[in-house]
Amino acid sequence: MSGWKTISMHEFEALLFSNPSTLAAHLGVSQAAVDEILAECGEPEAIDDSPLTAPSNRLATLSARYKKTSTGIVIASAIGLAVMRQQCPLFNAWLTKVENLSTYDTGGD
Repeated sequence: MSGWKTISMHEFEALLFSNPSTLAAHLGVSQAAVDEILAECGEPEAIDDSPLTAPSNRLATLSARYKKTSTGIVIASAIGLAVMRQQCPLFNAWLTKVENLSTYDTGGD
């Protein structure tokens, strides 16, 4: 499995930006605030551009209600994996590789 360097390229929170209306509704913020972040970055996977503007920090700035282990899971469930995969092509490609791990030849058991 050479070539596998990382488990994940982005913070989990970047995926939550794949559906701005759902994210905004669950955080109790305006969709315009979420859309502004996306307009600045271009797409969910481009949000992780520095430690100060990382997706988790942006969500904390939008709403003090956001907690990765509770709110984040609820929002991710509401958005759904299909939407995340559609809006985040790098995530989709990575997830496809993970799903296909059993098809790789490991050179014997």
